[in-house]
Amino acid sequence: MSVMNIVSTSILAFIVIAIVFGNVMTILAVARTPQLQTISNQFILGLAAADLLIAFALPYNAAMVYYGKGPRGGDYSEFLIQCVSPLIPALMSGIATNIHLLLIFMDRFFALINPLKRRKFMTKKKARIAIGFVFLYATFIAFIMILWNRNPFWAYDPHYYIRLCDFHAMDFNYFLFFFFIPFIALEVVFFVGYGKVFFIAWSKSTTIYKPLKTVFLILGCYSVFWIPLMINMFRELYVVHNASNKADLIKYFRSKHNFGDIAFLLMCCNSFMNPIIYACQSTHFREAFKRILFCRKNVAQFHLTNIRSHQTPNVHVIPVSEAEISSEKS
Repeated sequence: MSVMNIVSTSILAFIVIAIVFGNVMTILAVARTPQLQTISNQFILGLAAADLLIAFALPYNAAMVYYGKGPRGGDYSEFLIQCVSPLIPALMSGIATNIHLLLIFMDRFFALINPLKRRKFMTKKKARIAIGFVFLYATFIAFIMILWNRNPFWAYDPHYYIRLCDFHAMDFNYFLFFFFIPFIALEVVFFVGYGKVFFIAWSKSTTIYKPLKTVFLILGCYSVFWIPLMINMFRELYVVHNASNKADLIKYFRSKHNFGDIAFLLMCCNSFMNPIIYACQSTHFREAFKRILFCRKNVAQFHLTNIRSHQTPNVHVIPVSEAEISSEKS
């Protein structure tokens, strides 16, 4: 085993532990704290579950990528089982993460422009149903990859099997229609929508910037950590899609640098960043994390004096995790 393999595997192991720890803590914090069981935090729970999926995919994929234990032959069924199928949890995670971020953004957006109508329309039950449909859709789209992967002629070369089981097993058109184009559309929605949100927020009250800052940090981290991977995947899958023979592919991959590995690690890091953001931005989450870590008794009610003291009559948006307590118990 090379030094690079040891370092890469150690980093991935740390990332997996951080993902599981952070997102399990988030789920437990919401489940054990009534004040965190708001409508908005239902989407936070869904996002945590989506991030957990990537942790289940990483160990197997790491073994495939870094130890080169992919199939060495032309058996397509073996290729599907060993290389394509393990990608499904990662694909489900990516799809579900994208949609949950959109739901979180839309929830904050409508809470700002029409809070009364939003509270009347959206309930916990509807939020949970929406989350269920998100994971059903993510599962369906992820499994489509198995049917849409009919030309992996390059994948069986015995001289270059080290990368057989990473995202290069994905068809370029599948990636383009179900990942790249939706990702670009999502970024445009975030950019345009958040500009409008901040304009409205600034015109109404400066006290609502804290909840908007939390969502902005979540979406900002997502963009920073995912853009390099999307660019790299588009570039490399395009080369694979347009290659005329295996010799050209082998020459290309042997000459490529480690940008793809770094971009992949950055994407994985995004899955444990959200719990850190919650802890830094939300007093309720921070206190809930402390109680779980130090095995303290669960307190039924938090003191909200410091929150109420900063509220004004013209505030229309409440923090994602802290302020919908009085009106979202339904």
